[in-house]
Amino acid sequence: MRLDLEHQRLHGPLGELALPRLEMVEDLSDTWSHRIDRYVAGPVISPIWSAPSVIDDGPLMASSIQTGTIGSSRLRAEWRVHADEPVAELRLSVHWLEKHKVLKLTLPLPSASPGRLDGIAGGAIARPADGRELPLRDWTLIELGGGKRLGVVSPDTFALDGDARRVRLTLLRSPLMAHHEPHLGSAGRSTVADQGAHEFRFRFHVGGQAERSRLEAEGLAMGRAVITADLTRGMKARAF
Repeated sequence: MRLDLEHQRLHGPLGELALPRLEMVEDLSDTWSHRIDRYVAGPVISPIWSAPSVIDDGPLMASSIQTGTIGSSRLRAEWRVHADEPVAELRLSVHWLEKHKVLKLTLPLPSASPGRLDGIAGGAIARPADGRELPLRDWTLIELGGGKRLGVVSPDTFALDGDARRVRLTLLRSPLMAHHEPHLGSAGRSTVADQGAHEFRFRFHVGGQAERSRLEAEGLAMGRAVITADLTRGMKARAF
């Protein structure tokens, strides 16, 4: 993915960090990933992207969209930045058509990370950078060198892995359902998981904005439905 919308406007919020990238790898595990504690690192299948198009370029918000493919699946990525806010936002659409694959959003880290603080059900937990696949709720706060941190709000993803040099958010998998080892999962009526259209939202925080309280608040807000009301101005008041 590229950020070509006035490079400093859109890349600026991420500072020295490399841009996130989509990666697809083989996953032959069963529906519940029995017998493994992490997915393979590679070989990696990378997306093919079209040139980005500027959609918005105003004083308050700028955005850029590009489409692409990864394997047999279709992609659409929209990046947004807002004035005076050190946050980059990614809205990713995936039409998933894979089998025995897992799709990751990989965050390369500029320096060795000792670990991170992950949101979990009911709170948060500190985890080492040991590469294990673990559950996630809404957000993660990654420790970087020199006291810096990277915060990621991701209410539509539910697992991740991370080592000293990268963190990978798990987006989609395509095992057979329901396939449980030692059965080979070769039934004639087998169904592949996660097929179809999916939407993901991410907000990347650096600097002073990368705080647990803000990440938690944003994750909760993004998971709540918008409240709407029907105004009836001009109508006579009802008598109760």
